[in-house]
Amino acid sequence: MINNNEAQLHQNMKKSTSSLDKNMQIGDTSEDQKIEAFIPVVSGLQDVITDTGYKVPQIVVIGDQGSGKSSVLESVVKRDFLPRGIGMITRAPLILQLVNVPENDPRRKEGTNIIDGDWAVFKHKENQKYTDFDEVRKEIENRTIQIAGNAKCITSIPIKLRVYSHRVIDLSLVDLPGIIRMAVGGQPSDMVQQIEKLVYEYIRKQNSIILAVIAANADVATSEALKYAKEVDPEGNRTLAVLTKLDLMDIGTNANDMLTGKIIEVKLGIIGVKLRSQADILSHKSMEKCLMEEEMFLRRNYSLLASKNGVKFLEYKLHELSMNHIRDRLPQLKQNISSVIAEIKHDVGGARISIIFNSVFIQKLDAIDAKANLTEKEILTIIHNSTGAHSALLTPEIAFIKLVKRQIQNLEMPCLQCIEMVFEELYKIAETCYHKIIQKNPRYPKLCEKIFEVVSKLIRSRKEIMKKCVKDLVANELAHINTHHPDFWKQNGNPRANQSQIHTANGSHASSFIEMGEFSETNRTSGSNSILIPSTEKKVVNTLTDDDKRNLAIVEYLIPHYFAIVRTKLQDMVPKSIMRLLVNYVKDEIYNELVKEIILNKNLENLLAEGPAIQSRKKELKGMLYALEQAVMESAKLQDKPIEYTDGENESDDENEDDSQPNRMENGEAEVFHNYIQNGNFHPNMVHGQYMGNP
Repeated sequence: MINNNEAQLHQNMKKSTSSLDKNMQIGDTSEDQKIEAFIPVVSGLQDVITDTGYKVPQIVVIGDQGSGKSSVLESVVKRDFLPRGIGMITRAPLILQLVNVPENDPRRKEGTNIIDGDWAVFKHKENQKYTDFDEVRKEIENRTIQIAGNAKCITSIPIKLRVYSHRVIDLSLVDLPGIIRMAVGGQPSDMVQQIEKLVYEYIRKQNSIILAVIAANADVATSEALKYAKEVDPEGNRTLAVLTKLDLMDIGTNANDMLTGKIIEVKLGIIGVKLRSQADILSHKSMEKCLMEEEMFLRRNYSLLASKNGVKFLEYKLHELSMNHIRDRLPQLKQNISSVIAEIKHDVGGARISIIFNSVFIQKLDAIDAKANLTEKEILTIIHNSTGAHSALLTPEIAFIKLVKRQIQNLEMPCLQCIEMVFEELYKIAETCYHKIIQKNPRYPKLCEKIFEVVSKLIRSRKEIMKKCVKDLVANELAHINTHHPDFWKQNGNPRANQSQIHTANGSHASSFIEMGEFSETNRTSGSNSILIPSTEKKVVNTLTDDDKRNLAIVEYLIPHYFAIVRTKLQDMVPKSIMRLLVNYVKDEIYNELVKEIILNKNLENLLAEGPAIQSRKKELKGMLYALEQAVMESAKLQDKPIEYTDGENESDDENEDDSQPNRMENGEAEVFHNYIQNGNFHPNMVHGQYMGNP
């Protein structure tokens, strides 16, 4: 029962909410309204992100497993629609687009019907509208199993969902799997790395806003979500933190320091929310009531900060950030849209996989910097460690090998992404074929479903094999760093002179494992057998020795050259491997699989069962056929025979004959015939005996 203080808080909440709404309206200028109208258009572009590789503004939601990430999303949507359970539930990216549809909006009209409440539409089932959000949850679960396989794996293939409601604001959100620290319960041993790659794939895009969900009752210093956000956004310019579980903090503690930015440093702000408890969820407490209780909690415990916290303010903040984000990036966005249009026009003729190989994959490889995350200090540390306790007399080949191996490892991710893109493209082709078959020939739905199941299973069966192959390609490059590769020497000097002398600053000599014919340095004497050190524009720390400077310059020069050789090899070998082990294999084996799973199937009769609609239509047609035949017979009698009145004997026979006719019909056919007779559904020619023969 609400006491007087809580009642007063409730009244204050209404006033503050009204004030917040007014502030949101006051901030709207004509330009803002144009940008706001552009948000749904931008959201629509999310449908082509995966296919084209172009980026449009989006809000990426990340958080540690169990941080309350799903509850935050449901509070914003104001609907229970996400799968729940223990462990990892979100196993595929969910691209969630919220579309504001006022109650009198024309989009609510569907023929003669009007949709009163909210509804949702999946990208993979565009023709089906879900008004029951329990069904939305089930479809997310089913789709996840379909694209991710068993309950222990994740996938980068997104599930795309749009929610239409008058209670939401136009937003585009991406929900990613919860971040974990170690694989448990039979999960793949590299599950942590898989999630890490997936998260980085979305948050590293400069067009994305990072929504980091953090539990207030846990140590913020251990938050993986904040760690990931800081690595790609060290200044916090595009990171917004959401602090959950404020009501679950230890007694006597509060989140004031966190909410005021004294602990968490992000530029877009920190918003605290009180989400629904498990008891609220099980009791089906309405979202509206939960929002009221949240407002009362914030005013009771964080009175000075209440107006800048809560789900309502979070919605406003996300909307504001989306508008500002689009405004700042509108010129580039228009350019990207034009590029997408040109690419889509090209795609109409097919060759999507070719574009992935020759454009998207190459761009992803080129985006990997050969010296990414390598600092001078780190290079010198590895050089010194590789020499041990002795001074280095030789140019540090061991250090070069260690460093270049680590950089080559970075090429594995775009190769695996290429597999995912081709895999998704094949799956989309299978899905498109399935829908076209169903539309053109809906007679055997079970057979169509079985064909789609067989093809999908065949495609999925090659995924892990393909991943292993690509990982082996990278592992082969890591197994042996071939410093005598001909392309390496074409760039870097004569391979036969690999015992040349290096002149150091003090005149001493050291034997090197390579000669760098292209090197030059004005402050160093060179001879016919000397290695010439490249000049560098970097300002090296004065405390470095001449040997350190020489070794640093050589290693920094060699790594990009060898890295480029490996990148070129993978650029060639990965598409070839994908074609051989995935695309061509599926193409060659699909016939055999269909024969084995369908033609030789013991339940073939069940697969050939007609759908309920077809059966009903056939029953109706059979009844119609019989009715028409009877009409022809009766009309013939009227035309060929004069009307005669007898003593009743023949009349009785005729009656018996007529009574016996329906007995030859099935019950359903007799009923249809009766309806046709009653409704008078006969062509005029039939009545006059001009229609002869079967219909």
